[in-house]
Amino acid sequence: MKIMKTELQESIYSTAIHEMGHWVAAHYYGHEAKDICVRLHSNGETSGYASHNFDYPMPTLKHVERTFFELIVISRSGLVAQNFDNSMLNKSKHDEGLRRGGRGDLMIMSLYTNILRCMRYSETCGTEQAKDKQREILDEALTKSQEICRKNIELIAAGASLIVEKARVFYEDGVEYRYHLSSSELMDLVSKYPIKKGF
Repeated sequence: MKIMKTELQESIYSTAIHEMGHWVAAHYYGHEAKDICVRLHSNGETSGYASHNFDYPMPTLKHVERTFFELIVISRSGLVAQNFDNSMLNKSKHDEGLRRGGRGDLMIMSLYTNILRCMRYSETCGTEQAKDKQREILDEALTKSQEICRKNIELIAAGASLIVEKARVFYEDGVEYRYHLSSSELMDLVSKYPIKKGF
């Protein structure tokens, strides 16, 4: 067994924090939050995903609007969790991450935000006000994401640390590997660090 370098552990931790941010936000909203995975590529780079689903009635437009807003918050929560310093969002690092590594999240956010804007503010379609209203929704989602991550940072950090521990145990130099936290492992963490809601 090879010893994993500190820089690689930090990279895995950063990716795991990101995915835990998505997972915790999904669980916060009652979505079926499943597992998270951090993938260590053979070149030493990392990527990951958080798996979640929702399956509840949406009989009215208001229910659909609420779900789209939740999906935007969940999409925002990865980079938010990843860029918390002393319980405060490091906005410049967050924005830089959004421009670089967070492009997948940005594409999802942009799509959901545009749909939600068309629902909430249909009169802005095809007008110059459309971008202002989209920015307003994104800012609202950012505020909510920060609240969720700040209140649940212990849970987020505990999940990320568990992923790093798994990585250290199974690490082999130059070998691609996927480190998972299963739904049951994540729920064990939630039992120790219950999801906190409200202001």
